[in-house]
Amino acid sequence: MKCGDPRLYAIRAFALVSTSIVAASCTGHGADPKSTASLQPMPTVATRPLACDLIPAHSVDLMFGSIPHKVMTLVRPTKNDDGSLASAKCKVVERDGNKDSLLDVTVSRGVDLVLVQSAAEQHARNQRYFPADLGPGIAQIRPGVDLSGNDRKTASAALQWGDYTIYTVINRDGRGRDLLRDVIAVTQQVGSALHLPMKPTSPYPHASPR
Repeated sequence: MKCGDPRLYAIRAFALVSTSIVAASCTGHGADPKSTASLQPMPTVATRPLACDLIPAHSVDLMFGSIPHKVMTLVRPTKNDDGSLASAKCKVVERDGNKDSLLDVTVSRGVDLVLVQSAAEQHARNQRYFPADLGPGIAQIRPGVDLSGNDRKTASAALQWGDYTIYTVINRDGRGRDLLRDVIAVTQQVGSALHLPMKPTSPYPHASPR
């Protein structure tokens, strides 16, 4: 299955969209509609304060500072009995209009075999979006449509960070921002914010490009 395969994107989208039915809490973040998005590059290491205990609030402001929005904590990062992370989910949505989703982040435990295979295929095409010291990762931009029927671009990234998979989707770009760079940066910020071990418990399954 190739990275651009709609089936792969559907898997990611379904996993993220389905989280909206289990929202646990919401934190409002207003914005001046007249302001413009910052063009400041985004770091790949998280800084506090964190939205949802997961995403740097500064990153949210950089991406959506010109859009009235709110942050929704769907699953706050929780620990298992052995101290390892169980899961985490966060969403940023519009405050006005159709309340469209702007950003979705999901962290789950386990190795995603589709992700490992897709990363091998991208690497075979010399497409490497994450540092070599991190696990297999993929990123892409696809055309989409918002809830108002307007065309938009959607950026998605998935990263196998040790024993965890991090999925990130950005559905709206602040004017002038680089969607692909932002989704890659946010994905790495999440891993660093959670202090996830980079080394997997077992080696990743071998994947060969098709």
